[in-house]
Amino acid sequence: MITGLDVSELQESKWSNTWVVVRDTSLFILGFGSIFVLLGMSATSIGSFVFDQQILLTHSHHYSQMALH
Repeated sequence: MITGLDVSELQESKWSNTWVVVRDTSLFILGFGSIFVLLGMSATSIGSFVFDQQILLTHSHHYSQMALH
């Protein structure tokens, strides 16, 4: 089972079983969401850096193209 509990344990309907499921589900959602937030933050940082260095990157691209011809 995904919950880590047996079917018989889930059918007992104890509050402790419910608490385990709620806790584990909450931790999973928090961890999964954190990963996507960190990915978004790093993509934003990289995009900002590239945008700030746009002139330098454009000039270096032109120089590399001239060297190939």
